[in-house]
Amino acid sequence: MVLVWRRRQQSAQAQARLAAQAVMTPDDKKVVQEALDDVTHSLYPYMKSQQKDRDTEQSELLTKWVGQGPVAITPEMPTKTEMQAQRLVQKGQQDRHKKSAEVEAGKLVKLRKKAWRAATGARPLRVKKAKRRR
Repeated sequence: MVLVWRRRQQSAQAQARLAAQAVMTPDDKKVVQEALDDVTHSLYPYMKSQQKDRDTEQSELLTKWVGQGPVAITPEMPTKTEMQAQRLVQKGQQDRHKKSAEVEAGKLVKLRKKAWRAATGARPLRVKKAKRRR
């Protein structure tokens, strides 16, 4: 009971000191910061040990991370199926250009309908037959 009363008195005294320091020396930020630290320590006495624990934990993590060596950045390589698909697309484009060049030069005379459509990009004309009426 006495310990709780004493802690409350210390925190009230620290708060009063903080207010007085802020009024008397508003330009001296170092003194005001020290008074604020005293208030936080009197209100939360366990914060210093927690802060030390956090600092040591973070320094251990940093030393572990730095101990792994330099960071290497490697570009992401395409998968095997993506590379195969890319090759097929390139081959198809090369074949299309080759056939269209042969059509323009007159070398390729006989073309099937699908090949002709692929080479020229056009559709052949369709002639509809007239229906006979009876």
